[in-house]
Amino acid sequence: MTANYGVTVYAQYNGKPTINTLQASFAESVSIDDSLEQMRLYGWDIDYAFGDGLDIIGARVGVSRLVDVPAIFPVTVAPGLRNLDDDQYRALIRARAASNIAKAAPGWSNPILQAFFAGIGNASVQTTGVMTARFVINGLPQDWQFAVLRDELAFPRATGVLYDVSVEAPFFGFAEADSWQPFDQGVFAP
Repeated sequence: MTANYGVTVYAQYNGKPTINTLQASFAESVSIDDSLEQMRLYGWDIDYAFGDGLDIIGARVGVSRLVDVPAIFPVTVAPGLRNLDDDQYRALIRARAASNIAKAAPGWSNPILQAFFAGIGNASVQTTGVMTARFVINGLPQDWQFAVLRDELAFPRATGVLYDVSVEAPFFGFAEADSWQPFDQGVFAP
């Protein structure tokens, strides 16, 4: 968006070096090109937005940064209301935006779940009976992710279908414990 200030100068002064320099300097100092680009990145592009810009995008898709983290989750550091940081909120916004245009069917929900729980393990929706379904996470999600799933903040759900959440994490076992000792090795201290 470059301004053509030459049309605003009388014909007798147009093309003079001093006027051209003044026009170029003025155009550069009042140009809103950079501001428009920053506004686009800050309030519209989820990859570049941060802070209040993410709050604007979140409000647009219908999700808040504030999440109620349950106290019953095994690794909850501080239960209660918590503001998500920018990366967590960005993941929530992406999941909510995708679910806003998705059908509430496992074929549509599974890719959204897998993207949301990436790096944790496999996540899917399973039909468990007539009008019942289960969100299954094979891995241990973070407490805020569990709260998002439990509170129906981001994933499409069919009307009238009862959903439950199943976390199938490897809480106990020997395959994952390379350096741990089996039973009857050492002293058990209560």
